[in-house]
Amino acid sequence: MKDNRIAFGTGSQSPQGDSTLLSKNYVKIGTVVTVTRRLDGYMAIYFNGLKDNEHRFGSKNYLNASPYVTVGSLNTNKNFFKGEIANLKMYDYSLEDCIRK
Repeated sequence: MKDNRIAFGTGSQSPQGDSTLLSKNYVKIGTVVTVTRRLDGYMAIYFNGLKDNEHRFGSKNYLNASPYVTVGSLNTNKNFFKGEIANLKMYDYSLEDCIRK
């Protein structure tokens, strides 16, 4: 979370190794947020099933940079989320479009 927006990224803590996508819209109470990342570097953020932002990062070198997932702050342990997360689901396989949305 950064300035009431979703920050979704992958990579290391160095500026050269970080690929972070920031939502265009602010998060509101009750918003269902979905984030996706493909092996070709494409990342997307959805709010309530509608695409909010997307980008294909040129480098795919950092997809496996860290074995850890950080929820509620940036991977640099900054910008902590203040509030409640009602539900969190993680998948290690691709979901069909009708399920993802």
